[in-house]
Amino acid sequence: MTDSAIRFVVEAYIAAASSPNGINYPLPIRNELGSVRVSEDMDRDNFGEVTLTLDWLDEATINALDPRTINMNLPGPVRFWVRQYDLNSPEPVSYLPSLQTLTEPGYLYPRVIDRDYVSRTVTLTLTTGELFLDEKIRLAAGAIDTGRTSVGALVDYALSQVFASPVSSHASIVNSTAIPIGDRRNLYSRDSFMDLIRSELDSINCRLYDLWGFLFRAEDRDTVAGDPVALSTSGELSGDPIVYTLHEVRTRDGRWADGVAVVFDMTDAGGTITAQFAGTGTSTKGIVISRDRPAPSGNAAANIRARSMVRGKDLQVTARARLDVRTRRNVTVYTKAGSATGMIRGVEYTFPEGEMQLRVQS
Repeated sequence: MTDSAIRFVVEAYIAAASSPNGINYPLPIRNELGSVRVSEDMDRDNFGEVTLTLDWLDEATINALDPRTINMNLPGPVRFWVRQYDLNSPEPVSYLPSLQTLTEPGYLYPRVIDRDYVSRTVTLTLTTGELFLDEKIRLAAGAIDTGRTSVGALVDYALSQVFASPVSSHASIVNSTAIPIGDRRNLYSRDSFMDLIRSELDSINCRLYDLWGFLFRAEDRDTVAGDPVALSTSGELSGDPIVYTLHEVRTRDGRWADGVAVVFDMTDAGGTITAQFAGTGTSTKGIVISRDRPAPSGNAAANIRARSMVRGKDLQVTARARLDVRTRRNVTVYTKAGSATGMIRGVEYTFPEGEMQLRVQS
């Protein structure tokens, strides 16, 4: 299903600072169906993920990629990108990942290495860095007053405690939302650094993204970034990818809910536990979330409920790949049965097939 007029070049290498021989070390990607899978997902804990099927690697290279021994004083040790060339185009017309005018490989962290001794292949899963904030925990008694007075400053504090030199730029609502003196800005025993910021971000309908190692950004979960795109089943639109399949799925299963309670287990001075509710009295399917943190000033439950309610209706699209069709963009899909429009919240590209699967919320 690959269009012969479009060509994709995939490259991954271990950066010199982390490689076994001190130079950029190319990873031997196998040329077989499904050997490269690249995904972005706005609702997954880690925004970016890449799975590579590689030829056999020696022990020194495996050790350099060992997920248990990541050097957090360095950027992600694996550099990765895909370049798209169109017919008769000597220069790439699109990149993945890309951020504004940056056209260079992203920085990713090894998560899983699976060596198959029978087939002599290696499957390497790489992710962006958000998961590290959930994994680094304060293993000490007592509390630390971070001294931060806004949500943006609190996010930057959390990043600075996990990564050596994080680069960040946050949405204005994140930087302008105040954190008062008191419990909400404290880091407590057994808190992760994601615990410190998660509820504060939820209360203003925001989350933290690691945009492929280029930039950490906390912003509204529903922010549209980039021009709208169009797809069709026949390819009659100028330059659009051809759609192979389009399904609309509606379900009560999974993470759909129309009622939410968030229980903040840390008591106030009078010993009271705070709970926030959304959908009270009208919900038919509720979820309860417990967080051992002080409650934020905004209603985190209301924002979580709003996200949960739209999860029950997805458009699932399979189409010819084009690297400028990304998450956080609106898309319209045209078919003979009519058209469907929504926001791309998840996309997975598969190479060398040159296909993409979109998860669109309408």
